[in-house]
Amino acid sequence: RAVAEVVVKAWKCKDQEVVLSHDLHWIRDRDNSQFSIRSEAKVSRLDENAMIVIVRDISERVKVFEAEKKVLFETTSRLKDAEANRFTRHEVKNGLLAAIGLYETLCDAQRSQLTSVQRSIARPSSMTKLASLGIDAEAEISENVV
Repeated sequence: RAVAEVVVKAWKCKDQEVVLSHDLHWIRDRDNSQFSIRSEAKVSRLDENAMIVIVRDISERVKVFEAEKKVLFETTSRLKDAEANRFTRHEVKNGLLAAIGLYETLCDAQRSQLTSVQRSIARPSSMTKLASLGIDAEAEISENVV
């Protein structure tokens, strides 16, 4: 019956030569289990009432094709993911480097501002600290100068 379906399908085609894909469904007699076979039928019409039909099992070819398609899809997905990760890492790294540069610029500006302020108040500040320790800094300085 399965091959008869292919022949009927082939007979309906009016082309001189055609290749048809068809699933052949078989039922095993001993256990009534069903299975299907992917097939390819090459039809060559000899005249109006005669034709040659060559049926070939392409199940393995279809399985290999599906496996290759799956591998190609996974490989492409991995490559896209890797490219996205590279781009993301690049963007994150650029952002971090810009933030570090900004931080260093702010620190340099604050250091230079603190240095000029500290220079203007350095003597009184150190004198105050020494006085709080009970040391007369001006007397110490004048003793050393003499």
